[in-house]
Amino acid sequence: MRDYIHLVENPLPTNWRDLQLGVRNIFREIGYFAEQEYTIETPRGKVCVDVFAVDKVGDHPIKIISECKNWSERVDQSVVHSFMTVMSETGANIGFIISKNGFQAGALEYTKNTNIVCLTFEDLQKKYIDIWFERYFCKEIGIQAYYLHKYTDYMSSVMEFMDEEHWKLVPYKSKCINRLWAVWNARKGFDEHGFVNQDTVIESLYQFNPEIFGDNNLYLREVLKNALLLIQPIVDNLNQKFGDNMVVKMYGKELVGLK
Repeated sequence: MRDYIHLVENPLPTNWRDLQLGVRNIFREIGYFAEQEYTIETPRGKVCVDVFAVDKVGDHPIKIISECKNWSERVDQSVVHSFMTVMSETGANIGFIISKNGFQAGALEYTKNTNIVCLTFEDLQKKYIDIWFERYFCKEIGIQAYYLHKYTDYMSSVMEFMDEEHWKLVPYKSKCINRLWAVWNARKGFDEHGFVNQDTVIESLYQFNPEIFGDNNLYLREVLKNALLLIQPIVDNLNQKFGDNMVVKMYGKELVGLK
């Protein structure tokens, strides 16, 4: 098996707006409320932060503010000092300063014993990669895998509605589809440490169709995009042929992960 890069996307965005968007997307995709260039009311008036996110799990939501610096030079202490004021006035629980090219020693020293964390965009991706992989990557593929599996599994109640015309829309053998279904199963089957086994999921996708992996340097967002480009049209065509989503009709949205 090739050594794939286990990052969500390119850690070196081309501009500051793409960096903000990348940070916002990661927070959204793990289930947080997240907005880019978000305005917050403070005792001294309004302040606009690069990315505002809220983890709403539990009785006390956790507010996260991110300052994104897509600079060619390393971030210095003055940025951290200004960000400390914003943190205090907005009541944020955690603050991330995300830099393209790292931080000066003074900036890192200043954040010691504070609720501010200095990260590169690559660091942020690694920090959330496990939860992103489970909650977003596996779910997006898994929903489509569930549909396709139920349309082609001989134990499925949907099978009694499948005829020759429907089968012509499915270019994969049942064995290949069962391998794809393993991606969804992997989401429910954890390793000994309680995490989804990423290697198992990637291997299942590779066995389903190696074309999902165009080269050795694909990021996971590209892998996901390539996988869905292969799977979604098949499911869409089946749904259209039936005039309805037969899997949802037979099994309900809850089993598919839509609720």
